[in-house]
Amino acid sequence: MKRGKTWSYVIRVPDPETGVSKPKWVGGFRTEEDAKEARDEARVRARRGEYIDRNAVTVGEYLDEWLDAHAVEIKPKTLANYRHLIERHVKPNIGGLRLQAVRPGQITKFYRDLVTTGGQDGTGLSPRTVAHVHSVLRKAFGDAVRVDELIPSNPTERAKRPRLHQGEPGDVWTTTQLRTFLDGAKEHRLFTFYRLAAYTGARRGELLNLRWRDVDLDRASVHIKGSASFIAGERIEGTTKSGRSRVVSLDAGTVDVLKSHRKRQLADKLKLGKS
Repeated sequence: MKRGKTWSYVIRVPDPETGVSKPKWVGGFRTEEDAKEARDEARVRARRGEYIDRNAVTVGEYLDEWLDAHAVEIKPKTLANYRHLIERHVKPNIGGLRLQAVRPGQITKFYRDLVTTGGQDGTGLSPRTVAHVHSVLRKAFGDAVRVDELIPSNPTERAKRPRLHQGEPGDVWTTTQLRTFLDGAKEHRLFTFYRLAAYTGARRGELLNLRWRDVDLDRASVHIKGSASFIAGERIEGTTKSGRSRVVSLDAGTVDVLKSHRKRQLADKLKLGKS
């Protein structure tokens, strides 16, 4: 039934306390087809005892609450990435839609718009970036189904995503190329960092988190306990990607590099103390 500019439907839902069926009007749908689809889904859920009351919360409002709830369980850098994708791409496009009214077709169109005109200056985003947006939305809508019980199903599961094109694998330096780089960087102030990265395989954030107390030059090993990153100019420390610490053995050459680096640091401290 059309009411004003939007379409509505009515459904009888048993009262959980009395068991008596009562009519419930649900409106706000843009088209008759949307209203009928929602009505059919509601009837099935009502028969299963899974009916969800209508809620006016928007996609943007729910995502704000979802981010706040996840701040305590995901890494700060991951949270910052989620927030950027939501603020930059999701909210301007579908943030004003009612959460319960979102359909797979709308998500498909949203992804298509991102690929064609979603970037800066009206250029399109890459399919990989859209895939990142999809990943965030899939998690958020999934929680809206399973945790918050605001919607009956996840619309992103049936949305069509842009196809990812498998590119050529990136070039990896040969041993000779790596040695050439390290030889040329010996006088660089970050040479020790480069050497550790090359000979331990540690991630950048893990190396940024290292302290001298984590380095055992006598046993030629380094204890990687956590990770560090910079978000909005602030240093944020956390766990490693796996959440576990590990001990990595060092070769004799890297031990010598670390010893020399330590001597230079101590000498610099003495100079600063005298000035």
